[in-house]
Amino acid sequence: LDTACASGYNEILINTNGTLLNDSLCKGLMNYREKMILSCSINGQEEIHDALRGKGSYQRAIKGLSTSLEHDICVDVYTTVCKMMIPGLPAFTEFLFTNFPGVRCLFFIQLRRVENDVYPLAGHMLDPGDFISLVRLMGFLSLYGYPVSFLENALYNVVCSSLQLKWLPRSRSIFRPRRLMILHNRKMTA
Repeated sequence: LDTACASGYNEILINTNGTLLNDSLCKGLMNYREKMILSCSINGQEEIHDALRGKGSYQRAIKGLSTSLEHDICVDVYTTVCKMMIPGLPAFTEFLFTNFPGVRCLFFIQLRRVENDVYPLAGHMLDPGDFISLVRLMGFLSLYGYPVSFLENALYNVVCSSLQLKWLPRSRSIFRPRRLMILHNRKMTA
């Protein structure tokens, strides 16, 4: 983090699953609050999150989220959306912002297949109708006052425009100047 700050990066995003965000770590991260945003990945309600990420992982993620907010660290929640999650998203969104009002934004991420993917995702991918329904749902959540957006998804912007959902924030491009991403395997991408 020191190197990134010294190199002139204006914003540093640390993407986490929340499970290691304990009191000691968050105290250390407090020094970077002006430039740092934490993301905490929570995949919907507890039963779905645990089914996707392992039993007990939801409670650990929620604890990490809570600890980060107690230290006044800026936190966004990232939720990867699959087909089975859409019906529960309104309740999850209400739960999140009622219990953790310090969360800056809830970002949805479209579930996508990746290179060398080993997970059986055939029944979980969003079809075009599901995607449009999700964007419409986001419109209602936003009108209800919840800060929601889509993370780095140009198709979301197209659907927002075609549905005339002008009040929804547009998704930023994944490719932008002075953006550095460090992956879990220590590879870097700009």
